Amino acid sequence: MRNFFLYLDDIEYSARVVKRNLKLMFFPQVVIYHKARGEEKHTPKIVYYSMRNRKLLINLHFGLIAKIYFDVVLIIKRIVWFFVNRKFYRLLLDAISDYNKKYFGLAPENIK
Repeated sequence: MRNFFLYLDDIEYSARVVKRNLKLMFFPQVVIYHKARGEEKHTPKIVYYSMRNRKLLINLHFGLIAKIYFDVVLIIKRIVWFFVNRKFYRLLLDAISDYNKKYFGLAPENIK
């Protein structure tokens, strides 16, 4: 894994496999159970990691259109969350700030 502490590491791995022209295989009989329910429950840590790592994933493996699209999505989220959910707004700012600093470790202590 490259700079992924938590969240989207599996997708990043798959993107690297595809870039190397290797095959991804699908086994429908295999079932994997996650202990947590993913992004259905938006905890502060999930919001932080998913925003920071999604930006990293897109910038590492996707083209210009995807990068522009995601930046537009971030702008819209920033505006909406500023008015609707200040906590998520601040988490987004923290995630983007850490991304820009190239920090990809544990979330800051104030994010629980």
